[in-house]
Amino acid sequence: LLDTRKWVREIYFQGAGIPPLPHTVLTYLLPRLLNSDGHTHIAADDDGTVYLINVSGVSRGKTRANPQAFLVFVVALNDDFLSLFHRQSDSSSVVALINGETNQVFASSRPDQISAGMTMEALNPQFAVFGKKFLDYDFSIDIPIHFATLVERAEIDQLSHTIIHSERKHLAVGYGTLTIVFFLLVYYLTRRLKI
Repeated sequence: LLDTRKWVREIYFQGAGIPPLPHTVLTYLLPRLLNSDGHTHIAADDDGTVYLINVSGVSRGKTRANPQAFLVFVVALNDDFLSLFHRQSDSSSVVALINGETNQVFASSRPDQISAGMTMEALNPQFAVFGKKFLDYDFSIDIPIHFATLVERAEIDQLSHTIIHSERKHLAVGYGTLTIVFFLLVYYLTRRLKI
C-alpha cells in the first residue's frame, strides 16, 4: 500500500516463507510503473526473477482522478506460482512460462520434470507445446513471456490410438448393421418374388 506521495506504507505477504520484495522492485520497477500510463507491468529483477506488478489507485469517492493511496499487487512468476495455478485443474499436462527472447523455460508447474533453463528445442522431442503470449493485451512488458501447455507426445499418441480404435469399432458395427439390413432386404425381396 502506497500513500499519495507513492511511498510504501504497508507491505503484506500472503503465505509463510515468502522473501521480502527485492530492492530492484521497490526502487526501480515500481516507480517506473507509477510514472507511466500503464497499470500492469512484467519485468525482471537483478537476479532474473520475473514479476507481474499491478497498480490500482484507491479513492474514497466515486471519482478516481485523484487517488488517496495506491494498492500494488506484486507476484513472482515462478514455479510456486504456476504450481498453485495448475493445481486447480485436473489435467496431467504441465504449464510453463517461457522467455520469448531466449526460448527458455523460467518457471513450470512441474519443476522436477521441466526445469528452468530448458530450451524449446530440448522439449520438442518429448512434448507437444501449445501456447500464446502471456496476458495478451496492452500493458508494459520488459520481457516477452509465453504461457505454454506441454503435453507428452506419448499421451497424445495414446489418445490418438484410442480414438482410431474407437472409430474402427464404430465402423465395424455400422458396416455389420448395413450388411444385416442388406441381407434381410434381399431375403424379403426374394420371398416376395417367389409368391
